[in-house]
Amino acid sequence: MIRVVRSLLSVAVPTVVALALALASASVTRSPGPRLVTVADHVPAALEGAGVSIGPGRGTLTVRVVGDYECSACEALDRRVGRRLRALAAQGRIRYQLVQAPLRPHRRAPKAAAALFCADRQGDPWRMHTLLVEGRAEWGWGEDPHEAFRRYARRLDLAVDEFQKCLASPYASLRLEADRSAAAGIGVAGVPVILVGATLVTPTRSFTEVLDVVEARLADR
Repeated sequence: MIRVVRSLLSVAVPTVVALALALASASVTRSPGPRLVTVADHVPAALEGAGVSIGPGRGTLTVRVVGDYECSACEALDRRVGRRLRALAAQGRIRYQLVQAPLRPHRRAPKAAAALFCADRQGDPWRMHTLLVEGRAEWGWGEDPHEAFRRYARRLDLAVDEFQKCLASPYASLRLEADRSAAAGIGVAGVPVILVGATLVTPTRSFTEVLDVVEARLADR
């Protein structure tokens, strides 16, 4: 999921920070269960303001996911636990943040990310996100994914003309570049990347392990 570039377990790295799975470190949990790596506080802070989010602001446990709409593991993560995490956020128990970092070979993922950002511009990112995840068979193949995105906008009662103009404008591409830069700045080279607070979570058996970590952190508060 993540290329090891440099260990940063609880250590500030002054310039480019790399997320690292240094399994010999005492900061990493050993089996059974997910691998948990404590990262420096400025790692999640570097993602602050990127992507789209739901839930309360400061002082709340934040779950951050760096993903890609053509990433099968990202889709599985969202289908398995994404809705539950967003429900917790809607209840005010956590904040959930989704950052877009499409991999270079995934040529349609940036277009899907643009649809997310243009829906967010009209205040409805999460229902669009659900349609993008569940409708990859529609927009992931064929000649023009934008037709599927326009159908989604109509289904969501968005202003379709405004949405379409947004897709063609610099707005979405600038937001995507900001997300990509934030992810690259902390060394993300693969997706999904899951951060629960300042802990990098790598499930080893099932994505439901992410929920276990979140619930355990909430119980400790």
